[in-house]
Parts: sequence; C-alpha cells; structure tokens
Amino acid sequence: MKQIFIILLICTSTITFSQTQREANEMQLMMEAMTPNENHKILAAMEGEWNYTWKMYMPGAPPMESTGILKNTMILGSRFLQMENKGPGVMGMPYEALSIFGYDNRSKKFTMFGVDTWGTYSVYAEGDYDAASKTFRLSGEDSDPRINKTQIFEFIFRMTDANNMRTELLFVNEEGGWDLVMEFDAVRK
Repeated sequence: MKQIFIILLICTSTITFSQTQREANEMQLMMEAMTPNENHKILAAMEGEWNYTWKMYMPGAPPMESTGILKNTMILGSRFLQMENKGPGVMGMPYEALSIFGYDNRSKKFTMFGVDTWGTYSVYAEGDYDAASKTFRLSGEDSDPRINKTQIFEFIFRMTDANNMRTELLFVNEEGGWDLVMEFDAVRK
C-alpha cells in the first residue's frame, strides 16, 4: 500500500510540475504579446505636432490641395500611436481623421485603423517597416461606393528625417498598377 501511495505521489507531482511549466510558458508568451518593444519605439518617433499640406488626385482633374494640423500621441502605455488630423479640406468639406497606428507582436506586422469625416466606415491596413528607407508599407481593402467594387489600397509612410514625414495613399488600378490618390507632407512644429 505504501508503494502505491508513493507512486501516486510521484505521478501527481509530475503532473503538477508539467502543468506549472506549461502555465509559465503560456504566461511568458502572453507577456511577450502585450509588452511594447523596439517596433513601438519606431512609432514613437512620429509623436508630436505637425503642419501638413496634402494633395488629392482625381482622374482628369488638377490636384486639389489643402493644409492641416496633425497631432500624434503615443497612447495605452506606448503601445499605439494615435494620429489626429484636422484641416479645411477641399470643396467646402472640412476634414478630420483619427487613426490608430500600432505593431502587433503576434503577427509581427504594423497595423493601422482609421476613420474620418468623409465617410461612415473605417479602414484597416497592415504591413511591414523597412528600416533602411524608414518606410512603412501597409495594405488593405476598401469598398468604393462610386464603382461598387472592393479595391486594394496601400499607405506608404516615410520619415524623410526626424522632422519631415511623407504619406502616400495608392489604389490598384484596372491595369494592375498603382494610382496615387493622396499625398501628405508633414513638417514637425
């Protein structure tokens, strides 16, 4: 009987140790997924207030131009960059936008979620960062009500230096190439 008790005790201890080790591994993975890292510091370099000019391109028309103010703030424990911009817009339509730019430790991708006053919908894009050119390339899909079709788009964010940032919005055209739709040039205040 004593041997059976010892065997049960050893089995129970082994099971308990295995569970404890598995729980410790799971906790470590959870902590890695939730902890800001070097990629979040890349986003933090865009924090601050910026003046911007932008151009919007429509087929067969000269570019429409406007200006505005961009305020970037790291939020939620330096996990996300909140980007708020406001400007007079074009054609009598003032423009406000709110975007949340982040890095997902799980997927190893940069992400962006955005809404603005020119729509009642949101957009989502994800992609990579090239450290050599200091460029983010984020891609997504958007349903365009003008043509009743889903389009592939790409945001390109480039820090030309510590005080200058360029953003481009491109859509895939019918030939499979890219059309530049908007470009923003921002200068830190």
